[in-house]
Amino acid sequence: MTIKLNQQKSLPINRGLQPIYMTSSLIAIMMAVVSVVGLTNRTLIYSSEELVQGFLPNDIANLLIGLPILIGCMWAARRGKLAGLTERRREEPIRIDPMPEVPRAPVESQAPVVGR
Repeated sequence: MTIKLNQQKSLPINRGLQPIYMTSSLIAIMMAVVSVVGLTNRTLIYSSEELVQGFLPNDIANLLIGLPILIGCMWAARRGKLAGLTERRREEPIRIDPMPEVPRAPVESQAPVVGR
């Protein structure tokens, strides 16, 4: 069995990443500002107590989980790591040697006995 993978050292993209960095930075800033305002000035963002109870955990999750993941992916992509992008390596065709065919014993068929 032979399996060979093509190890690429560059990112699998054809264009520059500057527009993506700018868009991701803008999203990160907006997410941080809206979440902080939602935590500090609840009445400014949310009009009822039900909305506060529903979206307060979301603001906390945005700040503690979503924002670090976004910034980490941006950092990894800027350093040339595939973890910042969708990783999909180009592979050479996989060649698998076929297994030899195993001889099988014939199965005797048993016909039902009719009319004894």
